[in-house]
Amino acid sequence: MKLALIIDDYLPGSTRVGAKMFHELALELRNYGHEITVITPDFKQKEKLVITQLDGINIWKFRSGPVKNVGKFRRALNETLLSYKAWKAIKSYINPASFDGVVYYSPSIFWGGC
Repeated sequence: MKLALIIDDYLPGSTRVGAKMFHELALELRNYGHEITVITPDFKQKEKLVITQLDGINIWKFRSGPVKNVGKFRRALNETLLSYKAWKAIKSYINPASFDGVVYYSPSIFWGGC
């Protein structure tokens, strides 16, 4: 199956436990023969979308504002815009046959429109 994994923080730029555990999940799913694409924001990049690979996992990083280690107002604003910015960055790369399933990591509370 072609699976999209969505998380608000991912490797290699993150040292957080959630990012590492999600990468381990991606690797395990890949070991079962699934094609994995991780979709994640990156507040450091200038491009709208950067596509890379790590350990055989496709990573789509879209430009977004920071959601970690910032004030509550700024975090709320940037999290509110996550789905919009993700869709704007990836919409030309996907179609109804792109993915067979989606796994997304919570607690990011604003992925609803994605």
